[in-house]
Amino acid sequence: INPIEHGDPFLCDDGTESDMDMGTYEKFLGKNMYRRNFITLGQIYRAVIERERNFGYDGEDVEAILRTGIWRVPDFGTPPENLQPIILAAHRWGYLEWSASFRKLNSFYHLPQLKVGDTIKVIWEQRQYEYKVYSTETGTQITDYNAKLILYTCQLWNSPVRFFVYANRNN
Repeated sequence: INPIEHGDPFLCDDGTESDMDMGTYEKFLGKNMYRRNFITLGQIYRAVIERERNFGYDGEDVEAILRTGIWRVPDFGTPPENLQPIILAAHRWGYLEWSASFRKLNSFYHLPQLKVGDTIKVIWEQRQYEYKVYSTETGTQITDYNAKLILYTCQLWNSPVRFFVYANRNN
């Protein structure tokens, strides 16, 4: 973590270095924070790269993978298991070659328009799951891992600032 950008690091009980927000969460929740409570966008990207290097995408490169639309962060939840948050990320603007219909279904262009109380429907393995938005925010990292569903996208094209939506399951 770059202290110039994020301040002093917080050392979790398992040795993970994070920003001081984790210390605040630890104090507020009265629970110790560990590596499993913290994720960065770089870790997500690294997971994609590692999967690519292990031919997890049938030989396609990362650029091709990112062009496929919405992707789920590995090692986090799925709707049926519901033990950890499901984290979904997608490009907000998409790519020039995307058709309007593909962009509508596979980007988070309208994500910043979601408001508290809105319903999100997720289709997973031919079953529909509904989530109700309880919070939205902009920032550089996820701040609420208590949500059952976390969606995020970039605020602008190359901006490090992301738009986050936090929701809990209705059904």
